[in-house]
Amino acid sequence: MGQAQHKRAVLVVEDDADLRHLMAALFEDEQMDTIECESAEAALATLLIGGRKVAMIFADVRLRASWTALIWRAR
Repeated sequence: MGQAQHKRAVLVVEDDADLRHLMAALFEDEQMDTIECESAEAALATLLIGGRKVAMIFADVRLRASWTALIWRAR
């Protein structure tokens, strides 16, 4: 028997809950796993803790610049 395949996830970072859920739903419609974060701090913690592999980050471009840079460095 084969092992279960673990898909890489899309990390959706958006402070507007409705928009975050909509974007996650669009990725899920395309058979992608998603991880939703409401802030750059939460996204950074998610990346540092690890666990699931993140293939792509979909982020609000209006996040504070210093936090956005930290997310990309942690990746």
